[in-house]
Amino acid sequence: MKWNYRVIAQKNEVGELIYGVHEVYYDDAENHQISCWSANPIVLYADSYETLQVMKDRYLLAYTKPVLIESELL
Repeated sequence: MKWNYRVIAQKNEVGELIYGVHEVYYDDAENHQISCWSANPIVLYADSYETLQVMKDRYLLAYTKPVLIESELL
């Protein structure tokens, strides 16, 4: 299963949009449909500085892609 980090906009308890970076998983088909995403935004931490740098680079790529609206993914 393929995945990446994406910015997802979700409505909070008062209906305002809040934004976070989430892990997004895609089906294995050629159309790359989103199959699921992490419920909570990602916090970066790792067991080595080098791994953290790789994660940071992948995390920053999320900002180069369109924002996903959670209600449109359901």
